[in-house]
Amino acid sequence: MKYLLYIFMFFLTSCANKVYVVKDEFYGNTYYQTDYITIQDWDTTVNLRLVGKGNNIVIEAQYISSTAFSVTENNKIILKFDDNSLLTLDYIDSVKKLNKEEMYKTIKGLFTEDYYFDTYSVNAKQKVNNIGILTDIRLENSETFKNMKFPKNKATELYNLFNEMKSYN
Repeated sequence: MKYLLYIFMFFLTSCANKVYVVKDEFYGNTYYQTDYITIQDWDTTVNLRLVGKGNNIVIEAQYISSTAFSVTENNKIILKFDDNSLLTLDYIDSVKKLNKEEMYKTIKGLFTEDYYFDTYSVNAKQKVNNIGILTDIRLENSETFKNMKFPKNKATELYNLFNEMKSYN
């Protein structure tokens, strides 16, 4: 029975998102990075991850959708936290491409016969000093906006990863 408990604990820890050490041999720097934490709905995937060290942590976001929207530098990804604070991420770039793999991860991808989807992607980031528990994500552009709820378990995971990374100096 004791062995089953150890195996179960190992399985649980191996499934959780972790903070990885990244060694940049070119510059000789070391920093930390998480895997992407992903949420999906009918036609949208949002990936969030943390990159940095100590007091220099950046949250990066990828917003990928099969719903066409005009992509400009005015697109915004906005994060809302449990204390009603908002964090607007800085636009990096955007891409329109055929992407079968990303959209088959969404619910829409399971129920459609299209072999390829046009996907529209916005990438953004912002330095963060402190975060709360993430509750919502919004993509805004000149024409419209889309809101997505962020699941509590994934928000808690992101919050814990942020605090772990902040403790590294």
